Amino acid sequence: MVAVKKINPKLSNIQVPAYLTELKGWLLWRFEGDKRKVPYYVGGGRRSGKQGEVEDRSQLTTFDEAIAAAARDGFDGVGLAMMSDYNLIALDFDKCVDANGLIDEEVERLCAGTYAEYSPSGRGIRAFVRGAVKDRKYNKSDKLNVEFFCEKGFVTVTGNAIEQTVMLDDLNTITEINADTLTLYDAYFAEQPDPFKDLTTEGTKLGATLEHAIEALGHIDPDLDYERWYLIAMGLKHEFGDTAFDLFDQWSASSKNNKYPGRAALWSKWQSFKRTKGKQVTFRNVLAAANQGGAKIYIPKVASIEDFDVLVDTPTQKDQPGRFPLIQAAAFTQRKSVEWIIKDLLPKSELAVIFGEPGSGKSFFASDLGLAIAQGGDWRGRKVKQGSVVYVAAEGAGGFSKRLKAYAHKNQIDLASLDFYVVDGAPNLMKQEDAVEITQSIQSVCEPSVIMIDTLAQSTPGANENSGEDMGLALAHCKAIHKKTGALVVLVHHSGKDASRGARGWSGLRGAVDTEIEVGRLQVGRYAKIKKQKDGEDGQTFGFDLEVVPVGLDEDNEIINSCVVIETLGDVKLDKQPTFGKWAQMLIDEAKLQLKACTQVTSDDLINAVFDTLEPHEGEGRDHRRRNIKRAMDRLELDANASIGIKDGFVTWLGPQDDLEDASPAS
Repeated sequence: MVAVKKINPKLSNIQVPAYLTELKGWLLWRFEGDKRKVPYYVGGGRRSGKQGEVEDRSQLTTFDEAIAAAARDGFDGVGLAMMSDYNLIALDFDKCVDANGLIDEEVERLCAGTYAEYSPSGRGIRAFVRGAVKDRKYNKSDKLNVEFFCEKGFVTVTGNAIEQTVMLDDLNTITEINADTLTLYDAYFAEQPDPFKDLTTEGTKLGATLEHAIEALGHIDPDLDYERWYLIAMGLKHEFGDTAFDLFDQWSASSKNNKYPGRAALWSKWQSFKRTKGKQVTFRNVLAAANQGGAKIYIPKVASIEDFDVLVDTPTQKDQPGRFPLIQAAAFTQRKSVEWIIKDLLPKSELAVIFGEPGSGKSFFASDLGLAIAQGGDWRGRKVKQGSVVYVAAEGAGGFSKRLKAYAHKNQIDLASLDFYVVDGAPNLMKQEDAVEITQSIQSVCEPSVIMIDTLAQSTPGANENSGEDMGLALAHCKAIHKKTGALVVLVHHSGKDASRGARGWSGLRGAVDTEIEVGRLQVGRYAKIKKQKDGEDGQTFGFDLEVVPVGLDEDNEIINSCVVIETLGDVKLDKQPTFGKWAQMLIDEAKLQLKACTQVTSDDLINAVFDTLEPHEGEGRDHRRRNIKRAMDRLELDANASIGIKDGFVTWLGPQDDLEDASPAS
């Protein structure tokens, strides 16, 4: 007796994008055993043999033929055999639809713009995009449960489109794989190289500091396997010698799996490490392991004499490098002098920063400068070159609207007459696409003279403000905006915990900008001080205050106020004095004594003199006080507010001469 076949008429109504139906790669499938989906050829028999070969491809069929056969012969559905030459990826998200039928938000975002449908169970989602990747599967509970089909296998196709696909009219759309999906693919499946695979025969050190080592160890799990733990120690010792043992000991002691053998046993093992002539572990391998763990440590390479072997002995004039041509002195003096947007305040250059504490009035001061530039004429008696201004109100855009109204009312001007434009939003300066998009938006409207970004923090979400790599990337994008528009980019930023040390975060920010202006509050009034002027005079201070101006009535018929900047007359005396840490203050005090007695003092002399005043070290740990004094000296060298200057290893007095003459030893 022949078994009666179960006919499935619903299959005849399946509709999917033409990009899929035009492929001759269709199969049938049915549930078997433990609900496994087993593929069959239309001509009969399970799919078998090597997928993608001639015999396999010859038995695949068209969409219409597969639908008809599945309906006629009682199969549970149809499926598409995936091939590497289709330029097609099937994204299979499992268990992403909850009991109420709600789809995971991340899955919806990744599927937006392309055809997506429910799986046969209704608990999963499948989306189709164009592109090519390696087949991969991720089914751990900590992230999305996703499988990428591209090269082989088969995927079921239901035609049961998700609501988003229907609403966005994407029933016949197969789009290119988007950047977010590629980022997810890389995050889940990118192969992690073994940081200790490539050892080196190069015995030179990187020139790393112990701070680099501390940061690196903070991104490496001390509970890694014994071989890797052993190699970490070798890399540290190669770079730093025994000075790194304390760090290695502290890091090893933080093990959560009781692997720490104790300081004595660790020291014995440490002493057994010998420098070899062949391939060896260096700090390069430790850095690779740390960066793989999320660190972003970069140590510039120090050039060796071999790096200069490419140079010829007697280059001719025409052989001069294009980026660094030699200009004869007389010709150099004829070059055009610096151009000013606001004379002696804002130059026509790349970058400027205006920083201050919260409530200091830095945003009011910045917008006052911007509105003056949009009008032209003068600002506090200084010539202003009129130009278009773009103000990116990334923080407090609602308040900025009131600020503009207050300025217009106070100064009796028509805002409609100004070349002043506002961006009500926060571009992410860490992303190239945002920097490009805002540049295109600006160029489509005006040729800006100044672009003000208020604030830098709001425009770099997620960035580590203390990281040279993160902030360097943001500044590189700002410089690119300058190059494309010709505008001076002014960053409004916050000051650090110690305002006397400048803008918050990465110390390299000050070196990267052409102009730095500090805004602060006094007991009476406020001030703006030029802390750095690359091509002009710094130290100039401007007094100002904020005057309350009514700008309208709210829905309760109560007055809405804002503020405008008004000039305060007379000399501005800053009642804020720079404060320094314990070690820095000791260095300054000792410098007074030594420079009072002699004219030439080296930084090493000063460090030794301070160290010699200390009581003998007590305790079991290592004495880090000399290192702390050296760090304080390094910070003072970079501090524009310090009363001592350090150049070429020699110390000079920059403070009031009376302080130097009155210097006496501390009691």
